[in-house]
Amino acid sequence: MTSPRLVIVGPPGSGTSSVGALVAKGLGESFRDTDRLTAAALGYEEVSTAFVNAGEDAFRERELAVALDALSSDGVVTLGSGAILADAVQEVLAALPVVQLTVTLAQAAPRLGLATARPVFLGNPRAQWTRLLAQRQPLYDAAATWSVDTDELTLNEIADEVIRLVKENA
Repeated sequence: MTSPRLVIVGPPGSGTSSVGALVAKGLGESFRDTDRLTAAALGYEEVSTAFVNAGEDAFRERELAVALDALSSDGVVTLGSGAILADAVQEVLAALPVVQLTVTLAQAAPRLGLATARPVFLGNPRAQWTRLLAQRQPLYDAAATWSVDTDELTLNEIADEVIRLVKENA
């Protein structure tokens, strides 16, 4: 059975998609971003548009199928932050190399533009992000082989650290 060389997880604002693309390039691997693949499977170009227009239930249902497919492929896979909620995804992750990218709200807020409308953060965006992280952090921790704090690093520095971890532990 085929499996990813690496899976990257983390909360919104941690840089999973951007870092994943850089890591895949640095390792000479293919790259799959489940958020973008889910949006495309629903017929949308933008993740936020897919989430709002299809609705959260439809997005999560399609996200599960996309995530499980990606987790049975090769290369580098980044999971959308909500994919970790599915028991089936957690079970698959238990057997894979997973790096968790961490971020504090102080760093995530400007990266995400929390002053703008984001479908996952309707209402009070900072409170929603904090609630989301409290719910998902134990799942990220349980899945993670390694963890990288992204707060004080550039995207390239984060990618370099992830690549170092993968190569040292190959």
